[in-house]
Amino acid sequence: MGSIDVRIDLGKYRIVKLPVDEAARFLRILGKTRGYTSDLREALRYLENFDEFYRTLRKRFRDYLAPLKETRDMVLGRVTVDKVRLIVEDRRIAEIMLDRRVPLDLVKNALREIGYEEIRVVEEY
Repeated sequence: MGSIDVRIDLGKYRIVKLPVDEAARFLRILGKTRGYTSDLREALRYLENFDEFYRTLRKRFRDYLAPLKETRDMVLGRVTVDKVRLIVEDRRIAEIMLDRRVPLDLVKNALREIGYEEIRVVEEY
């Protein structure tokens, strides 16, 4: 399919920018591997109802949606999705900010599974 960048920001969060259908497949793969948590289910709901959530974000002048996280998942380090940004350019795109405790190898494997051959890790400091 091509190449993709996995950005790692100053807070060590992993950020992936994908078309909405690929983003949903990516999250489902992570769910099968790590287990479905409430934040992951909520992020999938954002993607499945993209237009409605995008309208709400624009109306409220916000950029990101932050799915609710269960305290138990946070303590156990099972949180997968920290925030989701919905973007409309020439197509619908989702920027997914993954929790810093999601292993980078797991992210790379999920991206390979949806068809990306070259995965570059870009650290932003």
